[in-house]
Amino acid sequence: MVDLEIMPIDRQIGFHNGIHRTFHALYDLVPNAVIVLDQERNIVFLNKEAETLFHYHPDEAMDLNFLSAFISDKFKSTIQRNMDSIKAEKGLTDRPIYAKAITKDGSEVFCKFSMTSLPLENRHYILIVSHEATSIKTMQDLSRLKSIVDFLQVGIIVTDTEWTIIYTNQATRDILGYTAISADGSADELTGIDVRDILSLVLPCEDSLYNFKGFGLEANIKRKDGADLIVSLTFDVIMDNDEIPFAVAISCVDNTETKKNERQMVSLMKDMRMLLKEIHHRVKNNLQIISSLLSLQADRIEGISFKNIFKDSQNRIQSMALIHERLYMSNDLAEIDVAEYIQALSSELLYSYTDSYAINLDLDISVGSLDVDLLVPCGLVINELLSNALKYAFPTGRKGIIMISFNRNSDGKYSLIISDDGIGIPEEWDINKTDSLGLQLVNDLITKKLNGKIELDRTVGTKFIMVF
Repeated sequence: MVDLEIMPIDRQIGFHNGIHRTFHALYDLVPNAVIVLDQERNIVFLNKEAETLFHYHPDEAMDLNFLSAFISDKFKSTIQRNMDSIKAEKGLTDRPIYAKAITKDGSEVFCKFSMTSLPLENRHYILIVSHEATSIKTMQDLSRLKSIVDFLQVGIIVTDTEWTIIYTNQATRDILGYTAISADGSADELTGIDVRDILSLVLPCEDSLYNFKGFGLEANIKRKDGADLIVSLTFDVIMDNDEIPFAVAISCVDNTETKKNERQMVSLMKDMRMLLKEIHHRVKNNLQIISSLLSLQADRIEGISFKNIFKDSQNRIQSMALIHERLYMSNDLAEIDVAEYIQALSSELLYSYTDSYAINLDLDISVGSLDVDLLVPCGLVINELLSNALKYAFPTGRKGIIMISFNRNSDGKYSLIISDDGIGIPEEWDINKTDSLGLQLVNDLITKKLNGKIELDRTVGTKFIMVF
């Protein structure tokens, strides 16, 4: 049973006359420290539990302002807001409040407060039930660990459930540009400030904290001196043993320089991209100039065999120039769409041979994209074998089909097959002993450059099977 002790103070007669009607209400709340305040927030009653907790004798406590005498400066605004809320709503605040109280000897005690409006004879009093939050050690732990926390490079902010700052470490003050000593000489310049004003954020209301889930976000905020900051914030609610929120812990990391470096890197990559595009464009132009010079030189040469040598050289150069053209036009400067490249290369070759209108080209390509180092030799191989087929497989206007298949096997190796249904290659012909410069190039590129194997199938026409 709660021991209630009523002081015979004349100005509190209205309260005394109503105390018997409210005795059971006081008892049913919490059988701990019980304090009653008048409308000016002055103490008009406290029981023996309150005397024990705060070390005041009733004679000493009467008429003291509760906020000034009993509540730590860091928590006064929170308690005041809750009292104002009770006065406005004239009802019970069912949300407990955690705050540091001050005892008569100046020591601090972390308490859990519950408040309600107490109407008596046309007056409204505030009934406060409190007990020491002995299971809540977070605030004491922060004090004991302050020397460690202040060494962290991550900012730590602790607020009450109404987002009023009650603790910050040195890293937080360094990030936000605040000092450890405020103008009034208190221990922390940020103490008592609403964290939402500092971070310029809309945060959940106190009622939402019961279902609050920790989360992180990136925010643009301003330092005290007005400088722009980009910070990463994480929020988490601290619960008491009854799963009731009593504080919010916020970590703060300054990402301003990191983001600045990222923007610079993006800008640099953009410049590098433009430079690479320009390089590919110039290489393509230079290769086209070489091809044009070969064409001019071929016009001055008599003899079809010599002209064909120059034409073959032109086609090889064009196969490489086409790669650089594709890279210049592509959004990806590292890889090229294989199907588009082979389609363009084969179309140019078909056009270069005036008698090729009777030839149909069939493409079967599942390889998506390749880097330049792999595609250049593949392009040269396709150029040589397709050119050979167009020149020799279909004499005297004979119709036919040339097929290019480029796929990837289950073992991860590439399979490039170029075949035609033309007249075929003589049985005695050996790719390892050929005098043809083009076919020697094919053999070297597949076996040496790509470390692959090449097979020749003469069953129907000619089929080159290359695996690498």
